[in-house]
Amino acid sequence: MKVCFPHSSSLALIGAMGVFCHPASSRSETIVVDGESYNGAEIVDLAPDGVFFSSHDGGVVLPWEQVTTAHAMEVKKRLSGALINVRAQSVWVAGHFKGEKEGFTLVYADGRRRANFDIEKNIPKDFDYGEASRPKASYYGAKAQVGWVIIKDLPSNTAAPETSTQMIVYPTGETKTIQLDDQTDPVELPIMTVQSPAWVEERTWTNSDGKSLRARLQFADDTTAYLELSGRIVPYPLEKLSPLDRQVAKQCSSTALPILVPVKVR
Repeated sequence: MKVCFPHSSSLALIGAMGVFCHPASSRSETIVVDGESYNGAEIVDLAPDGVFFSSHDGGVVLPWEQVTTAHAMEVKKRLSGALINVRAQSVWVAGHFKGEKEGFTLVYADGRRRANFDIEKNIPKDFDYGEASRPKASYYGAKAQVGWVIIKDLPSNTAAPETSTQMIVYPTGETKTIQLDDQTDPVELPIMTVQSPAWVEERTWTNSDGKSLRARLQFADDTTAYLELSGRIVPYPLEKLSPLDRQVAKQCSSTALPILVPVKVR
């Protein structure tokens, strides 16, 4: 039996649907970042620290605190998948497999390699994804990874060593010390997972009375889960959800980047 959670017209969401969303053309404008003007600027992607614009004067990231309502609405409309990737702190791995070592799959990621997406043609060729000292554009919101990583749940027979790969993965917060063949000393590598966080996907939510519904979690705080239903955002008390659902909501509140989340409309 399904239960209708209470609707709220006082909430608006700049939120996300799906993991990938091919961008359409955006309006051109002049933006100012760190005192410099960028003419003919258009939104083409998202980065962890803001919205990435291409312009006549080069690529630039507009910090989240400078993002206007109009920008936010455009992001919601065209880059919803990228917004999920940013909020989930996903990582873009473009590189090659080394194969297994000590029971783990190793991948060398070259962050300067660009994905074969439509978005690429809008990014200046001199914009270096792999240079840590400059703001990075990203691959549909996923941060570009450079160097060796471990992907723990990738089947060992997925690809032969040195085979190229491109994928989105998620940090686990764990690391593993590995002895690489070309390194004198062991190195500590981040462990990634191909499994997206539970709160990212649409799922069945159950309350304490056993009633359920299908919805996507858009945001959660210490007391409330904000669920997307038929284009509306429904606030629901965490205390009324099942223990498992509360755990999923708390994972979102503790790990998701709090950018462009539901806010009250005044």
